[in-house]
Amino acid sequence: MQVWEKLGRIYCPNGDNSLFKTHAYLPTPTVLEDRIRVYFASYDKNKRGRITFIDLDKENPKKILYIHNKPIVNLGEPGTFDCDGVSPSCIFRKYNKFFLYYVGWQRTEAIPFMLYIGLAESDDGIAFKKYSRAPILDRIDEERFIRSAPFVIDEDNNKYTMYYVSSPRLWGEYCIYRLESWNLYCWNGVGKIAIPIKPQEFGIGRPYAIKENNIYRMWYSYRGNKIPYKIGYAESIDGYVWKRKDEDIVFIDNYETWDNEMMCVPYIIDVGGDKRLMFYNGNGMGRSGFGYAKLYR
Repeated sequence: MQVWEKLGRIYCPNGDNSLFKTHAYLPTPTVLEDRIRVYFASYDKNKRGRITFIDLDKENPKKILYIHNKPIVNLGEPGTFDCDGVSPSCIFRKYNKFFLYYVGWQRTEAIPFMLYIGLAESDDGIAFKKYSRAPILDRIDEERFIRSAPFVIDEDNNKYTMYYVSSPRLWGEYCIYRLESWNLYCWNGVGKIAIPIKPQEFGIGRPYAIKENNIYRMWYSYRGNKIPYKIGYAESIDGYVWKRKDEDIVFIDNYETWDNEMMCVPYIIDVGGDKRLMFYNGNGMGRSGFGYAKLYR
């Protein structure tokens, strides 16, 4: 059983910045030497997302040290896969670099968005450059609707695993897939379903996975047609076959209203070796901002 204490909302835009008027969507934290940096997407008046960040105190994450007021990853050129919005999904640090895997949005007439995966790189965690104007994970015949919300694990022998969201049948239905690579840039092949949806569910999204004590652990969001987003949990021995244990994750409520309707898109960090924190969105998929919870050890 995992018991998490909800510690409240940290940040929501106040509307003063024209590029970041509403939402703080997909909080993606990383632990730096003297602070916690949280990347997220905010919307302009046309609901186009751009990625920015805030810095938080490591001892008291509700204390904001710095708010970055410019995009670090911006919209793509007209017609590209990320021309209508970008949002972070995974921050991966290796080779003294920051690899930011993000989701690019492109509006269409037939469906609200096409969603595919991009990559941006940085030496300092602030100035990012897109690796390519094309997605690193684009549509293929077997996954022709979305390939989105990636999370990358560093396996043994420089092998990497990506868990991401794709659609097995129809646009709008989605679950978690797995794909492997020997480098951080090229992700070829057809993904395999890692965690399928249940009959009453509409989708499972935004995975966060770790390998700990020889067990793979994953947190994610799930929802049904009439069920708002909730945070779920699964375990695996090999990273391929997963057992869902959604009932094993419990949140102690702090009776705030910003997340009383839904909790979604979790991202986990460990601070100081003994403190595990979960950052997540509440009501409106980031409209009410993001907050955090602490795991009882």
